Amino acid sequence: MSITSSAVHLTQRDSCIAGVLSTAAERTPADIAIAAPGRAPLAYDRLRRFTHHTRDVLNAMGIRRNDRVAVVIPNGPELAAAFVAVAASAACAPLNPAYRAPEFEFYLSDLGAKALIVQAGIDSPAAAVARQRGIAIIELEPTRAAEAGVFTLSGGPRHHVPDGAFAQPDDTALVLYTSGTTARPKQVALTHENICASAHSIAATLRLDRRDRCLNVMPLYHIHGLIGATLSTLTASASIACPPGFDEAAFFAWLDEFRPSWYTAVPTIHQAILARAAECASVVARCPLRFIRSCSAALPPQVMTELERVFGVPVLEAYGMTEASHQISSNPLPPLPRKTGSVGTATGCDAAIMDEAGVLLPPGAIGEIVIRGPGVTRGYANDAEATSKAFVNGWFRTGDQGLLDADGYLFIRGRLKEIINRGGMKISPREVEEVLLDHPDVVQAVAFGVPHRALGENVAAAVVMRKDAAATEVDLRQFAATRLADFRVPSRILLVDVLPVGATGKLQRAQMADRFASALSAPFAGPGDALELDLVRVWKTVLGVEQVGVHDNFFDLGGTSLSAVRMLEELHEISGRTLPVTVLYQAQTIRQLGEALKDAAGLTSTRVTAISPEGANPPFFFLHGDYTGGGFYSLNLAKRLGPQQPFYALHPHGLDGGPVPSTIEAMAADYLATVRAIRPRGPYLLGGHCNAGLIAFEVAGRLRAEGERVDFLALVDAPAPNMRLSARILHRLVGAFAARRGMTVEERLDLYVRLRRRLLRQGDPPADTNPDPRRRNLTQLYRRAIVGYLPRRYAGKVTLLLSEDEEYRALPARWRALASEVEVHAIPGTHLSSITQHVGVFAERMGICLRNAQRPPDQTPGGEPDPA
Repeated sequence: MSITSSAVHLTQRDSCIAGVLSTAAERTPADIAIAAPGRAPLAYDRLRRFTHHTRDVLNAMGIRRNDRVAVVIPNGPELAAAFVAVAASAACAPLNPAYRAPEFEFYLSDLGAKALIVQAGIDSPAAAVARQRGIAIIELEPTRAAEAGVFTLSGGPRHHVPDGAFAQPDDTALVLYTSGTTARPKQVALTHENICASAHSIAATLRLDRRDRCLNVMPLYHIHGLIGATLSTLTASASIACPPGFDEAAFFAWLDEFRPSWYTAVPTIHQAILARAAECASVVARCPLRFIRSCSAALPPQVMTELERVFGVPVLEAYGMTEASHQISSNPLPPLPRKTGSVGTATGCDAAIMDEAGVLLPPGAIGEIVIRGPGVTRGYANDAEATSKAFVNGWFRTGDQGLLDADGYLFIRGRLKEIINRGGMKISPREVEEVLLDHPDVVQAVAFGVPHRALGENVAAAVVMRKDAAATEVDLRQFAATRLADFRVPSRILLVDVLPVGATGKLQRAQMADRFASALSAPFAGPGDALELDLVRVWKTVLGVEQVGVHDNFFDLGGTSLSAVRMLEELHEISGRTLPVTVLYQAQTIRQLGEALKDAAGLTSTRVTAISPEGANPPFFFLHGDYTGGGFYSLNLAKRLGPQQPFYALHPHGLDGGPVPSTIEAMAADYLATVRAIRPRGPYLLGGHCNAGLIAFEVAGRLRAEGERVDFLALVDAPAPNMRLSARILHRLVGAFAARRGMTVEERLDLYVRLRRRLLRQGDPPADTNPDPRRRNLTQLYRRAIVGYLPRRYAGKVTLLLSEDEEYRALPARWRALASEVEVHAIPGTHLSSITQHVGVFAERMGICLRNAQRPPDQTPGGEPDPA
């Protein structure tokens, strides 16, 4: 039995992107098309003219309709504009910027890309692969002073194509990849007719019009964000806000800024939003939505119920896939009924249930979901065999199992394919296996999905090692992380003696999941010995959770720097074992921490942790400044800066009970030796938060004095020394007096600090009420070192990143007295929340500054000529 939706019949003009934009520009030329944080909005008429200009630029480079152009740039308004402008003129193939070089090797080769567009100033491994393969590289430079999404293109080939024309309905608009279970990722080429039919169908389902605004939190290299959010919005002449990727801390600020009428996301994003909703209730109240949409993975009923309770609007669960140009079915808006557990009725296509013999089944029967319609791809490029297997009697086989009820509502019962669906990101097991098999110690490997509370599924693997192999699970995960995007790296890798095979000798993946899922499923693996039992009890108390598995991550369960310290103190009380707080940079689960405790005798404090040691850029040395809690916000900062930016966290003196130098200068000398040991020569990238900013400032000055290049110095809420008093004069006077009195260095420093406080009318610092005497002592030691600091003028640029705390507003003027150039960037939140709750915005600002600092001197941002 099949059902036919109320199909949307399109004219030829509205069946291609250029026509969609022209229709909107003629209908509402001044209406906003694209918006973004901190940018002027882009109107429809301007977007139309910009698309014409981009077509002419691409034509001048010899790129025309159906030419494959890979796009590897960060999420945001430029990627949204690049999608519509490039797809209107050629075949746009957006790729995940998080891919590693081996992954880009495959995709760029399989695409037959004529050109690669990368963002200027970002050293993507895609560019290196393109150079090796002789693929032309086009640099995209965002025009920051212009409207959201506007950019310039430079480089590339120079072969002018006269009389270039926009792509037509039958031309390829979008090329994406979908993963299979036993084959390489398959290339899905979607025509303008495909994606425009789907976009119009989505707009009709959601009843979108020019008054609507979508807040896009989905990546724009995924069909969900490209069609479900962006193109569906543009076909309705509505507007879309494009922040730089999802950030649960910034989401509610975006709600306040853009006042959207809806947003669409995968379930994991909805769950992250709900986790922040209680503290942002006032924003929710004053920024009402019309509806919320969910797609790309099954939405748990509990999450749907909570979303509707918190936001007071209907939540529409939809079902889609890349081969269908995204949406296949959707629950309707009220007053039409929604059914619990259903993904709604077919939209813009026919849907049916088919048995193994290709016979359509009646209502209520379970079988494979099959579809047909204008949005469905014609097949897989370069793979005639896969295309032949995908179609039966004109129906496309989705590989998903389900049923249709008597009212035409679709219920998904499971997946026939073994693809791993990690929070909406589809992962081919073979891609993971091939990487693991490249390790010299691995003989056999199999990857599979295991249940996960938040993601739905996570990636796991089992391997057979060579005899006398030395590699551990940690070694294999680190090896995989250099070649796979983060979401593809197995959460666990089990070392086994043998893998189960069938009669033909093929690996039985289903048996692997059944055999090892219970052991690898992080939420439900209990303690294996008395030590792990003690750890579980401590975590439950400190984190306030009822269930802890030995593979649960401390920070995923809500752990913070303060709770980490408390946890280690509690552990010391009950076990007598002591671990440095920095151990949590590497051991973040019960199992890992237990192993570290058993080897506690060999543990020593470290001054630096290589959070992200790999990457093409010079390393970023960051002094996190948390001398009591561990500065674990550095983990999130490093992750969000991306895999191309190596990141080293420098830990404060005294963090793990060691000695604390008495002066900022002495601290800086120690850090300088550490930095030099890792990177003997420049250029250097440095940063510091709070008091550690002063140490970073001193390290940078010393590096420059030694003739080294410091390309970047970022100070985050760093207090500038008060320069109203000539500190050097006071220092000389104290030195002369102390010499006559025969004072020790400590007595001399104490006298200097007391006199300077009195002259600055600072008085003694407020009493530290921390009950821990060690931490009270650390506070006093650092305050003393800061007051006694004698900075020299820095003949370079300082980048200040300042929170909204009032006490930091005067800092720019004071730092300008100490540096040749000062650049200021604002971060939302307080001194602490700006680096924790708002770490996404913090990382975005830091990333922009880092990229600009590493830009060649002759590559300065330029304007984009007006195509009108």
